[in-house]
Amino acid sequence: MKINTNISAMMARNVQRLHSKSLSSSVERLSNGLKLNRGADNPSGLGTSEVVKAQVKGTNTAIHNVEESIYLYSLRDDYFQELEEMLNRMRDLAVRASNEATLTTRDLGKMDEEVQAMKREVNRKALASYQVDGGRLLFNPTDLDVIWVLDDTASMGPYANSLKNDAPSMFSQLAKAGFDLRMGVVGFDSILRNYGSTSFQKSATDFTTDVDAILTAIGAPLSGVENGIDAVNSALALGTLGGDFRANAEKMVILLTDEDSDDFEYTRWSPAEWWAPPADPGLSSAPNAAAADAIRNACIANLVAADATLHVAGVVKDSSGTLQNTPDDDYQVIASDPTINGGVYTLDTGGAWVTSITSAMLAQGDDWTVDFQVGPDSNHSLTETFKSVTTESLGIDSVNLAAVSSAMNSIDVVDRAKENLSNMRLRTANIVSRLQHIANDLAHQNINNSDFSSRLKDADMEEEIVQFTKTQLLSDTATSAQAHADSNIESAMQLIDVVKSARHIARFNDAFYNRNM
Repeated sequence: MKINTNISAMMARNVQRLHSKSLSSSVERLSNGLKLNRGADNPSGLGTSEVVKAQVKGTNTAIHNVEESIYLYSLRDDYFQELEEMLNRMRDLAVRASNEATLTTRDLGKMDEEVQAMKREVNRKALASYQVDGGRLLFNPTDLDVIWVLDDTASMGPYANSLKNDAPSMFSQLAKAGFDLRMGVVGFDSILRNYGSTSFQKSATDFTTDVDAILTAIGAPLSGVENGIDAVNSALALGTLGGDFRANAEKMVILLTDEDSDDFEYTRWSPAEWWAPPADPGLSSAPNAAAADAIRNACIANLVAADATLHVAGVVKDSSGTLQNTPDDDYQVIASDPTINGGVYTLDTGGAWVTSITSAMLAQGDDWTVDFQVGPDSNHSLTETFKSVTTESLGIDSVNLAAVSSAMNSIDVVDRAKENLSNMRLRTANIVSRLQHIANDLAHQNINNSDFSSRLKDADMEEEIVQFTKTQLLSDTATSAQAHADSNIESAMQLIDVVKSARHIARFNDAFYNRNM
């Protein structure tokens, strides 16, 4: 029997300590359902668990990104449906306006008014579409360089003044829409290019100063033949204007004229008149059909080379000198060419042409690139390029029903626009379809990662209950063993008490007997 070192009690106490620790761990796991609560529980598994945890959270966020993108770009497709209806209506009106046998000029004007209103609505819808990074869901503003080519005859004074007065509003509207606008102006005749700066201007004040210079020059003797096509070609060749286009800007040439006397009017002249045109003081001769086509094609080639569109606001004089509502046929052919996708507008003293041209300028949206984050890691992205959806990109700026000839031409223009819209819609539908497949893949990936994470961290409740019960029994047994080990001390104490008692008896006897002797 030992009293200084009770090995049995020490062993029982240590086992009890281990069981208490195990019980505490079991209670924690049963309480929160996790078997990996701290690094010490599984040092090698902790790092893996955290990586998988980040993947699971990142995948959940990526699923949210993808589902949000599916919603947004499905909304883009919804916009397309309404645009499709508008194009169908435009085509119906163009077919109706082509029936010269039953329509009056007033009828054509009413139908053209409806078409122009729908064109403005197309651009309004683009500018008001859901806002995303860089622009709108249907529209991305860009840099815009505009050259105004102004007919310098005296009759153009009111229109030049209208341009001057409305320029501040143009600059303001374009700035509010996110454009970086520059505009320059030149006259038809080269002598007028000595007036003003003939440079692109970034402010309405500087631009109106240049318009004023041309207004001052209107009526001055001309040094060359007045011809709108030649004027467009010259403007594109100017080093301070056409040669100074910004590389990444949308580029627009706007021809403002009420004169066609020196242009070709090829659709109105009969073959016999190509070399003997109707009497007109401004005409000395006219080219044959091949020459006229060559001149128009050369202008188209120059516009294409400059990556510029042509928009014409003007009226036309018939053989009697009476002003008509639509620009000269030559200008219309150029502006309506599929490679140009320009616009044709009636030049009226009421100023509606300013609104139409401003709308056309606002329609000069750019393509933009979208990066979709479709996974939990930095390299899990999908890049797609979308086109701005405007009258310019659809190619319907030149739709005009004010005359039967332009109405017939507008049927083909709208058909090309419908094809353009279908291509845009297909591109959007393809990305939405891809995103839907990606969302499905991410969902499966998330399930697998969650399962892997569960195997690393989640407690098996049945196993933990069995372990807890086992540990509880062992803990109770250890407690009993410790109590038994401690009983040895009690035996020793009892023995010590007996010894103590014997000593007291001996002392009593000694004292008693010594007194009685």
